[in-house]
Amino acid sequence: MSDHIIEWDPPFYFVARWEGLTIYGHRIDSPYEEDQEYMRTLAARGVIYTESFSVACPQGELGSWGLHQVTAISKEQFEEARRRQWSDAPDGFGLGRKASGWGPRSL
Repeated sequence: MSDHIIEWDPPFYFVARWEGLTIYGHRIDSPYEEDQEYMRTLAARGVIYTESFSVACPQGELGSWGLHQVTAISKEQFEEARRRQWSDAPDGFGLGRKASGWGPRSL
């Protein structure tokens, strides 16, 4: 993946590392209007609301990630990870390389 400003509108697929686990996820929106203000507040801080998966939680869970914590991947890479039951990718999907324009943010 080349360095560029990432498009993080839904579905925005990503991979991240957390406490030794490889986490795969995608950005989601809430269907509830009352959640929209909260999600706009998150987005203004560089945080996305997500559904995330790993070998430890293959059924997925809702949460949030800072954009500085994730690496964008394609839908095809996300689906490949699902087929592997969320195990590590042989090439690591470029973990450690962040798209330019994002960095640690003070929340």
